[in-house]
Amino acid sequence: MNQPKHLKTTPHHFKAVALATAGLLSLVAWAATAAPPAPSAIPVRPLDPVEAKSVSYNKQIKPLLGLRCASCHGASSPSSGLSVMSVASLLKGGARGPAIVAGKPDASLLVQYVRGIKSPRMPIGNGALSVDEIHLIREWILAGAHDDSADKTGKTVVDEGVIDPSAPLEDESGLTLAEIRAKHLARLPAPPRIPGVSAPTFNPIDNFIAAKWREMKFPTPPVCDDAAFVRRAYLDVVGMIPTESQASAFIADKTPDKRAKLVDTLLARDDDYAAAWLPWWEDALASNGSHQGGTGTRPNLEKWLTTNLKVNRPYDEMAAELIDPNTPSPTAAMTRGWIRNDDHVETTQSAAYVAQVFLGTGVKCASCHNHFLNPEWTQRKFMGYASYFAPKDVEVIRCEVHEGDFVPPTFLFNQPAARSAAMHIPSDLDNRLKQVSRLVVDPQNPRFAKCIVNRLWKRYLGLGLVEPADDFRAEGNAPSHPQLLNWLADDFMRHGYDLKHTIRLILTSRTYQLRYDPTVADTYSASSPDKPRYVRSPSLRRLTEEQLLDSVNVMMGNKDAPRAAYDEDSTALTRALGRSASRNEISTSRSDDVAVVQALELLNGEEYSSRVTSGAFARTMSQERDPAQIAGRAYWSAYSRPPTSQELSVAKKFLRAEIASSDAPSKPVIENVWFDSAPPSGTMPADPWTPAPEMPFFGKASHTVPLADGPHEQHFVDAKPALTLNNGDQLFAYVYIDPAHPPRELMLQWNDGNWEHRAYWGENLIDYGASGSAARHEMGALPPAGQWVRLAVPADKVGLGTAAQIGGMSFDQVGGRVYFNRAGVIPAVKPHPAIVDMVWALTSSPEFQYIH
Repeated sequence: MNQPKHLKTTPHHFKAVALATAGLLSLVAWAATAAPPAPSAIPVRPLDPVEAKSVSYNKQIKPLLGLRCASCHGASSPSSGLSVMSVASLLKGGARGPAIVAGKPDASLLVQYVRGIKSPRMPIGNGALSVDEIHLIREWILAGAHDDSADKTGKTVVDEGVIDPSAPLEDESGLTLAEIRAKHLARLPAPPRIPGVSAPTFNPIDNFIAAKWREMKFPTPPVCDDAAFVRRAYLDVVGMIPTESQASAFIADKTPDKRAKLVDTLLARDDDYAAAWLPWWEDALASNGSHQGGTGTRPNLEKWLTTNLKVNRPYDEMAAELIDPNTPSPTAAMTRGWIRNDDHVETTQSAAYVAQVFLGTGVKCASCHNHFLNPEWTQRKFMGYASYFAPKDVEVIRCEVHEGDFVPPTFLFNQPAARSAAMHIPSDLDNRLKQVSRLVVDPQNPRFAKCIVNRLWKRYLGLGLVEPADDFRAEGNAPSHPQLLNWLADDFMRHGYDLKHTIRLILTSRTYQLRYDPTVADTYSASSPDKPRYVRSPSLRRLTEEQLLDSVNVMMGNKDAPRAAYDEDSTALTRALGRSASRNEISTSRSDDVAVVQALELLNGEEYSSRVTSGAFARTMSQERDPAQIAGRAYWSAYSRPPTSQELSVAKKFLRAEIASSDAPSKPVIENVWFDSAPPSGTMPADPWTPAPEMPFFGKASHTVPLADGPHEQHFVDAKPALTLNNGDQLFAYVYIDPAHPPRELMLQWNDGNWEHRAYWGENLIDYGASGSAARHEMGALPPAGQWVRLAVPADKVGLGTAAQIGGMSFDQVGGRVYFNRAGVIPAVKPHPAIVDMVWALTSSPEFQYIH
């Protein structure tokens, strides 16, 4: 790699590397810290007789026992003769006697076994009940163990495949997805009760989290400061850090609800929101972009994803359309080819992909044999599910041996719609895909909503409520906060599967806004999967490749740079930062491991070096002589905060020594003026070019056109000599807008033999060139009225490169009165090596490269 020498010798490099090393060592030490051993019996909370009367068997106890106990103690052939499917069966009990004693919770065998007072602790292999769940059961028993299910009609209890056998069988093939959604939502049991807590809360999420703190007698952790929040929120919602001005304005704002308002503002930036989520979804769906290596296994879904994310389409509609490309929708055709079934392998792979991405269920192992780690998935059960993705029933092929056993379609979970569907199995592929798409997104499917809210939680807090997020199980791998997971899923469904609603709920919670504290932050390890998690701090998250490169552009002032999510180039840098060169397999997470190749690319890589040496920030700061000013702006731009006194002292000492010995200019770069109020000598304006002595600029008359409502233009061509450009130059012109008569749009055009080099401000009304291209480049809002303003346009943004010869220029406007004057070029400034070194050190530090 050809790297400038100063990048290898600056002390800031070693300081950044040392910080990174220290950060990694602390993470390793943190991950190695063992949790305290659990007590032999699960503790209980004091009972409240008044509160106990509000507990509902039908809404709360029956779903809980069905979820956690019915796999062994269901209605048919219950273990030890005990069924948990009704109050009567609990009172009757089994081989060991009645399971409950009304009014005496602690004398009830059910309570004694689930607490672990009696051995073995129940449920076996399905994770212990939480303190909250045991408290709920004890309160219900204390209040008399009343059965209120007879008072409720038309309600079907569904959770994790446990179904009330009285649920009606219905043919719903003639209903739309929206009609089925509304019908089945009405049948859901009541959501978990939101626990009352004394800790401060911002929304119900905090109640569930704080309830667990109370159980463990943990103190209430503090929230983060505004600098940490604004950076965290920008990165999480729009995928890049805030600008210096955005961060400082937020911190200066003293209104009490500014954090919620910021979340709303960021979620309303639809284009940036879509760009932030696009990489995750392309990885998860193996979207095959044109830049990727290998043989693509799935279509390019970039346009489909971007279109649907921008409009915040209901999540169940997106998933159903992806599975069933015949869904009546304008975008459905874009998904054709994602489900593949040309042979047995492709069919089973498609089925496994849907289960993993949308149900958080890893079943791929069961395509060859019974799942070794999860007994829930036998091979035959998986093949029945896979038959939904094929035009005919799929054969059981056990480790390449054909069994001759063709399994008809059966869904993964025994929800009411699945039982009804089993009575009406389609014989053609299109209707099978339609049926399975509806079963996947059915509100009564226990895992569809839970899977996505768990993924949202993991994205914004660092760890899922269920870990790993692709390994939901009926037995084992219990959620850290099961009631919260159930409540979030219920709330998500009842709000129309609105992703932004749940994202807003998470981001405006106090839990999301907690201060990062590595001493209490949760960790997950496959070697100790049952280690408790309490969410007393967000987990540390490394920036993705896209977040890092977009954030570097923000800091460097490259506001017109394209988003990394849409960059189709796979380079050594992008691969080192974690973005795969190909997407031939689905992936719902990228590795957070720090590899040698990543360190080498950041230290010596030409691409990263070029990114931190280019941009307005490095050029502007290279003209600044005050080290304190440089350091202050650098820290605000990188970290959304001012430097500490120690950081400022170190930076000033370094910069003072470097800048004092340099020949950097002490004032802004001189403008190379091409002409003032009149066109260059030898040219004639092709349109009315009216001198305006009433609005002078530097003592010289400006030029304008008569006031009018429509479009107007002043231009000239064939200037001799032409204006010659160099790499990095900016084109400029001065403009004054009459505050009494502002235009709707301003446009500048340059001619190097053609007019396809334009920039505009304000509305996009002048129909020249292709919008979004160098022939019509958007520069933002109109400049302020009532003052002379220099409009500066990077030459490369309008398609003009090194050695370009400009012979003509045009001044365009729509309506209003505008005065123009002095135009020319601002020569590129080579960034000072010391500024480059400082930027490199800041962007390479853990504080920049992690969300904390």
